[in-house]
Amino acid sequence: KNYSIVLTIDSKLQYAIEKVLQDAYEKFLPEKIMCIIQDPHTAEIITMASYPPLEKPLSNPLISSAFEPGSTFKIFPMAMFLEENVFTKDTMLNCENGKFYYAGNEISDLKPYRQLSVKDVIVHSSNIGMAKAYLEFNNPWKYCSFLKLFGFGTLSGIELSGELKGWLITPSNVKWSNYQPIAMSIGQGIFVTAIQMVNAYSVIANGGTLLQPHIVKHILDNKGDIVHTNEKTVVRKVISTKTADEIKDMLEETVLRGTATGTKVDGITVCAKTGTAQKYDSQIKKYSNTKSLISVCGFFPKENPKYVIGLFFDEPTRGRLASDVAVPIFKKIVMEILDMDDEIKYAKAN
Repeated sequence: KNYSIVLTIDSKLQYAIEKVLQDAYEKFLPEKIMCIIQDPHTAEIITMASYPPLEKPLSNPLISSAFEPGSTFKIFPMAMFLEENVFTKDTMLNCENGKFYYAGNEISDLKPYRQLSVKDVIVHSSNIGMAKAYLEFNNPWKYCSFLKLFGFGTLSGIELSGELKGWLITPSNVKWSNYQPIAMSIGQGIFVTAIQMVNAYSVIANGGTLLQPHIVKHILDNKGDIVHTNEKTVVRKVISTKTADEIKDMLEETVLRGTATGTKVDGITVCAKTGTAQKYDSQIKKYSNTKSLISVCGFFPKENPKYVIGLFFDEPTRGRLASDVAVPIFKKIVMEILDMDDEIKYAKAN
């Protein structure tokens, strides 16, 4: 018998996003650009695109290339600290005027802050604030197992071959150090895939539940009858709805007055977080000043998110910050979705 597969991919949106990525590629000349759009309530993959086209058609960098995510990752440790009642979103943390030393490492912020509330540590993306937040928690084993709950360090289970687990070390690993959990809290020293990041952002968007991402909607027999439908698969409840809502508020504020203001769209509540992650250069044995992974992850509309978007630029050669590179392209992607989504357009108009 011949069977055919119906995918969850929206072909019109897929085409539009591929065009956006191609234009962005010509502008910023990265190694590659990747984008995934997911429905956070079903975990269906609506768009999965990368540019330039792959030489090996079966390799898919969105599931098979792992990278240090940088600041887009900060919301996951923060969700854990809130869930564990380490502090509230209004607790003030000492951000040391932009320089802090811990376990032989200097941690710095782009802009120096004396004190920030926990909420503003995310809004202004303070590395020192994240380090201080972790030190309040200070439980390495629990920390690693909680990050695993979001799906990091494990396969997402999407029905595609070649998926990587990424890399999340625990205190039993010889490479573990006192600095390791601090590095992880700012998205360094942990390797993730694009699918893991988007699927974890869906946990925040849908109110705290990890779902298994899928790209196959139906399987049809040769008469065209549906013989199998992929149902929504709940993996586990990760955090409470209350914690998810607090992170959503932080991501909305990040768009309104923080590092992601360029993603703002009139009439729609966008939640987003940027990341500029320096890449580790094995030749010079330290983080490179020129090579980075620049990304924006987020979702909209905040009230009931329909779309989770992950956008990743690998080593752009023009433009150094997420605000110049990924943010305007993320906004373009939001606009493309709005062009095709009559429901949201209608709500926006009214």
